[in-house]
Parts: sequence; structure tokens; C-alpha cells
Amino acid sequence: HEKPTAVIENGEVRLNGKGKKIRKPRTIYSSLQLQALNQRFQQTQYLALPERADLAAKLGLTQTQHRQS
Repeated sequence: HEKPTAVIENGEVRLNGKGKKIRKPRTIYSSLQLQALNQRFQQTQYLALPERADLAAKLGLTQTQHRQS
């Protein structure tokens, strides 16, 4: 059994040189974070950078995690 190797081809990570992309792990949110994100989404679907940074800081998330919500 060969150990899997990750290779970057054309900006995409490939497993053992095959066509499957390696996915990033799914972000897990607490129930309080999900509730706050859903409430904010109901008010405004798109946030300006300062609003996103503020919400992410309040919820203990990175701005990248917030964007995934």
C-alpha cells in the first residue's frame, strides 16, 4: 500500500496525481454561532468588510470562516 501524496497541479491539490481534489475540512460552528449567523443573514445577506470583521470577532471566527456561512 502506497502512502498518499498530495501534488499541486495548475493551482489545484491532487491526491496521488489523480483528478480528485483534496477538500478542506468542513468548518464546525457552535449552535450559538449558527444562530447569530442565521439572524444576521436574515437582516443582510452581504456584509461590508468592517461589518464582517466585527461579526467574526464577536463570534470568535476568522473572516474566512464567516464567509463560508
